[in-house]
This record gives sequence, C-alpha cells and structure tokens, in this order.
Amino acid sequence: MSENRGDLSSWASRLFDALESRNNTKARVLTATVGALITAGMWVVHLSDPSLVLALVPFSWLLFFAAPFLSAMSIGYLLFPEVTEGSHHETGPMSGYIHQVEADRRWKISVMAVAVGAVNLLFMFSMSRAA
Repeated sequence: MSENRGDLSSWASRLFDALESRNNTKARVLTATVGALITAGMWVVHLSDPSLVLALVPFSWLLFFAAPFLSAMSIGYLLFPEVTEGSHHETGPMSGYIHQVEADRRWKISVMAVAVGAVNLLFMFSMSRAA
C-alpha cells in the first residue's frame, strides 16, 4: 500500500512540474480545458442528485478539489507566461530581485488555485447538505 502512495506522490509531483515547465503551453491548455469540463460535469451530476456527494467515499472527494485546482493552476500559468519563461540566465545585481518576483508570482498562482479548489469543494458540500 505504501508503494502506491509513493507512486501517487511522484505522479503528482511530475504533474506539478509539468505545469510549471516552460515549454508546455499545449499541456496547460489541455489541462485547463479538461479540468473545466470535468468540473462542469461534476456540477451537472451534483445538481441533479445532491445526495450523491455524501455517498461517495472520501477519496473520491479528491476529484472535487483536484479538477478545479489543476484548471486554475493551468489558467494562471497561461495568463502569466513570464513566470515560467523567467530570466534564469540573467546575472547581475538585480537578478536576485527578479527571481524573487517570479517566485512570489508562482506562489500566488498556487495559492489561488488551492482557493479555487477549496471553494468548489465547500460549495459542493454545502449544496449537498442543503438539499
């Protein structure tokens, strides 16, 4: 069982690295589109039968968070491509500042993606309890 967790964490790490890499615009567009479609599909199913969310196993709830998270992360990197293109080859007195600004922007994109996933998850739970 612990081997599966290691495989899952390495897969998640590779996915996160792929989203942050410089040359994956097609992968970002595909991830944003698929994530948005999965999220929309989940909401259609959820609005037709709200009790379904509470009946699912807790591990399935990860999908309710992951799809909007990946979609928001991909859209963030599409809107701010300079974060991943960066100035990794620049040197000089201002290079540290530039790297810090890029790291701050990466951090903000990640925090916003977590917020989008969490809000989606909370809305799904609140809608299922209200019904």
